Amino acid sequence: MLKILNDVEIKYLDELYQINTSQLFSLFKQYESNVYQLVENDLEIKSVYQSTSSYLKRINVQTTEKSSLIYYMNCEKELNNDIRGLKNNSNNSRPIIDKYKVLVLHLYGAFYNLIFSLMEDIKKDDGIVAIFESLPLDLPQFDSLTEAIKLRNIFNGDDSLYKPIVRFNTNHNTFKNLCSNYTLSILHMICHGEGNGDLALMGSHDTTKYLGIDTFVRFFNEKYNNGSIDMVYFNSCYSSKFAEKLMNKCNKFNNSISHIGINENNYAISFSLSYYEKVYNTCNYKVSFDEVVENFSFKNKERENYASNMLFLNLTFE
Repeated sequence: MLKILNDVEIKYLDELYQINTSQLFSLFKQYESNVYQLVENDLEIKSVYQSTSSYLKRINVQTTEKSSLIYYMNCEKELNNDIRGLKNNSNNSRPIIDKYKVLVLHLYGAFYNLIFSLMEDIKKDDGIVAIFESLPLDLPQFDSLTEAIKLRNIFNGDDSLYKPIVRFNTNHNTFKNLCSNYTLSILHMICHGEGNGDLALMGSHDTTKYLGIDTFVRFFNEKYNNGSIDMVYFNSCYSSKFAEKLMNKCNKFNNSISHIGINENNYAISFSLSYYEKVYNTCNYKVSFDEVVENFSFKNKERENYASNMLFLNLTFE
């Protein structure tokens, strides 16, 4: 199982809220296994609702992250009952199973949002690495969750110059609120990219809301007043169109990384993790990019093709 929190963080949560955090992670891991095994075989799923509810009652905070998790848990409970009702009519089960898988991704994201928000002790002027994941229409791709969590782990060391904020299921309001309230050093976005360059984020009720370049630029030019941002990394398809316009129209970003064509998931995570590990050690964004491109492509034609479609820009387009 992916290490979500380190031992010190788990102990902190356990003592503060009198919960067994490790056991809670185990419940969700078991839940993931149920979705991909049992639901395909006999439509029997063990609901996570009851077990998690008892833990949430001990976390005596009222936050948007907690409310969101409760919302998705209630959706899961209702849909779980629908699936159980399909046992004798499995020919019509596929649409509901697919819907259930989408819900699982959002449920996981809401769960991690709550856990991470409880751990955050961040001041407005800290150097923040903001990692936002928003995949509204995908069938569950746990890769995106894995990428964000591994990025958080890179920047979460005691000697780190940065402090990470991670949010999943990010909608426009969450994005704007967090960006407005903190001093960002790095903005990393995991989302869909459209052929015209727009970013596709989660809207209300799991719909898709498109974020165009003009809206993005206007927000940062008018609402972001915390200085310049060292790096924005768009881990999405066709994002080079977005990045090129951004670097021409907005002076809040010093550097950007984007992708010229389709962003292949199997390489996207590996490239971004390699890049940030370099940045963590060197604090040089362009040198780190060049070194990762060279090493990533070594004796591997597919990886070379992927790296050649990564675009690095800065304010002077050097």
